[in-house]
Amino acid sequence: MLQTNLPKACEYGKAAIVTPSYDGEPLYDIIINQIEWYSDKVWASGKLELTPEIYELGANAYQAEIDHVVYPELTNMSKLYYKMAEMYWRAKNKTKAVEAQQKAIEILKSRKDASKKDMAAFELKLQQYKNSK
Repeated sequence: MLQTNLPKACEYGKAAIVTPSYDGEPLYDIIINQIEWYSDKVWASGKLELTPEIYELGANAYQAEIDHVVYPELTNMSKLYYKMAEMYWRAKNKTKAVEAQQKAIEILKSRKDASKKDMAAFELKLQQYKNSK
């Protein structure tokens, strides 16, 4: 649907986030995967431009995934917030991108196994979000 009708895809995605699949599993993973797959994709017919609304949907799907994490201590929560921030950024929502990135950094700092390289990358991305116009 992302290739043919973005408004319809967004409408479907919003419903899918809150509606479990036939086997009871939420569909946010599928939404996230599809948006990430089609982001910046170049086809023979040209580049597919996803709308800010689609990226906002992706950020909401990440929030749904975060909300459903049963064992946050066993999940890379900082990565989920990092990716959510990227979706907000692409949705042109600077404020929420900064908030999500700050949360990613806060979680990363609390981890004993956090690398300096990851921390530097996360902080650099935060500065990018803050310094943009």
